[in-house]
Amino acid sequence: MSEAPVESSAIDLRLVVDSLPFPSWFANAAGAVVGANARWGAFTGQPVAAVLGSGWINALAPEERNRATAAFGAATAAGTTEIFVTRLIRHDNQIRWMRARLIPIRDAGGAIGQWLATWSDVDDEVRTAERLRVAAAANAALVRSTGLDATFAALDRLIVPALADWYSLHRVEDDGLLRIVHARHRDPERAGASATMSGTPMRVTQGNNYEAFRTGRPVLNVTTDLDRALANHIANGASPAFVDAVRSMGYRCGIALPLQHRGRIVGTLHVVRSEPGSGAYDARDIPLFTEIAATTAASIVQAQTYDALVASYEREHRVATVMQEGALPTTLPQVPGMQFDAYYAPARSEALIGGDWYDALQLRDGRIVLSIGDVVGSGLDAAVTMSNVRQVIRGVAHVHPNPMTLLDAADGTLRAERPDRIVTAFVAIYDPATRILTYASAGHSPPLLREPDGTLHELRADALPLGLRRPDEGAEQKVRIPPGSLLLLYTDGLVESTRDLLAGEARVRAALDDPAVRDVEHPARALHDAVLYDGSFDDVAILTVAITR
Repeated sequence: MSEAPVESSAIDLRLVVDSLPFPSWFANAAGAVVGANARWGAFTGQPVAAVLGSGWINALAPEERNRATAAFGAATAAGTTEIFVTRLIRHDNQIRWMRARLIPIRDAGGAIGQWLATWSDVDDEVRTAERLRVAAAANAALVRSTGLDATFAALDRLIVPALADWYSLHRVEDDGLLRIVHARHRDPERAGASATMSGTPMRVTQGNNYEAFRTGRPVLNVTTDLDRALANHIANGASPAFVDAVRSMGYRCGIALPLQHRGRIVGTLHVVRSEPGSGAYDARDIPLFTEIAATTAASIVQAQTYDALVASYEREHRVATVMQEGALPTTLPQVPGMQFDAYYAPARSEALIGGDWYDALQLRDGRIVLSIGDVVGSGLDAAVTMSNVRQVIRGVAHVHPNPMTLLDAADGTLRAERPDRIVTAFVAIYDPATRILTYASAGHSPPLLREPDGTLHELRADALPLGLRRPDEGAEQKVRIPPGSLLLLYTDGLVESTRDLLAGEARVRAALDDPAVRDVEHPARALHDAVLYDGSFDDVAILTVAITR
C-alpha cells in the first residue's frame, strides 16, 4: 500500500513528460533515469535505452559532464530544485547551450519519489551575451594597443579560444602578396605550426582571403574537402610550410574578413573553427567579426603610425592627432530621407588635442546609431580613451542596439581600464521606418531638435557621466521626428568658447534659425563658423541629421 502513491506519481509523470514541448526525462528517487520523451531523442539522437541510468550524461559536451553530474548529485542530496546552464550535443553534432531544470517530484507523504529534468535551448541567448561581452572587450583592447606587438597580443587574448580555434592575420605587401604576419592556435602544442605560418606568403589569386581582399566583403566558408582546398593553394603558389601548417592546425569552417581602413584594404583576418566540439560559424557571427576586423585595421595602421612617431621623437600632440583622426568616421551613412553632416575642429592649443568624437552607424536592420561625447582632459591619453569608448559603443551596437546598454557597456569598460577618466556621452537609435528616436545620456550637453515650424527642443536625459554613473541610472527617452526637422548633436566646445554658457547656447539657437546656416550643403561646418567666429579654446565635434521625409 505504501508504494501506491509512488506508482501513481510515476504514471502521471510519464504522461506529463510526453506532453512537454522540450527535451525531458525523469528518474527514480536515487537519480537513475527511467524514461525520456520523444523530443529528447529527436534533439540528442539518443535512443531511450541509451538514456537510462546515467546514460543522459553522454549527450553533454565532454567538458560539461563532471559539472552536470555534480549538480545533479547536489540536487538529489539536498532534495531541492537545481537549475544550471550547460552544453548539449545535438543529433547533428552541433553543440547547443541548454538550461537544465532538475525538479524533485514528491509522493503523497512528502517523500521524493522521482526527479523531472527539463531542457530548454538558450543557445541564442548565451551567445548574444557572449558576443556583447567580447565586442566590448575586443574594441577596448584593440583601440588601447599602441604598437603592432601589443595589437597582436590583444588579438590573441580576444579571439583564441573564445571566438576561434585559430586565426591568421594577413597583410598586403608591395609585391602583391598577402603575407601572413601573425597566427595563433588555441592548443599550445600546435603553437609551432602557427609560428611557421607567420611570414608565409600567399599569392593573391584565389581562396577565401583573396575573395575578401578582392570584394571587400566577409567570406563564410565550410570546408568539406580540406585536401582539395590545399591542393588549390599549392597550385597557386602557396609554400609547403603553409600547407603543412594548415593541415596540422585543422580546418572545419572559417570566416575571411577584409581589413579596411579609410577606403583601402590593408589585409585580411581569417578566423577558423577546427575542433569537433567548437561549433560552426554562421551568418549571425559576421557582424561581430566585421566590427573586430574594422577595429583591427584601424589599430594596425594606428600602431604603425605610433611606432614611427615614437621612433622619430615627435611631439605627443602629433600622436594624439593621428589617433583621433583615425578614430573618427571617414564616411557617414547614406540613407534615403536623411542627410548627415559632421565637422570636427581641434582646439587652438596643440596641447588640448584629444577628447571629442561623433559617430553615425547604420545597422543591418536599417536603424541608425548616433553617438557623440567628450573625454574630460586632453592629450594623447584622452585621445586613446575617446577612441576606446567610441569603439565600444560601435561594437556593442551590432549585438545589442539599446542606448542604455551601450552606455552601460562603455561605462563598464572605462571603469575597468581607466578608472581615473570621466567621459560625457549621448547615444541614440533612430528608426527611419517609424521616425522614432530613442536616446539616453551620460552627462552630455543635450542635443537640439529643430522642427519645421522653428520650434526647438532640448533632448534631455539627465544622468551622471561615464565613470561616475550609478547602476541602472537614467532612463531612455523617445521622440518622434517630423519630416523637415534638423537634429544637432555637439560637444561643449561649441557653447563654452565665450566662457559664458548662456551666451554660447544663444548663439547656437540663433544659428539654427538662420536659413543661410541651416539650409546649406554642409550645415555642421556652417554652424561651427557662425557660432565660433572668434575661435575656440577647446575641441569641437558637431553632427547634424536632417530628416527630409
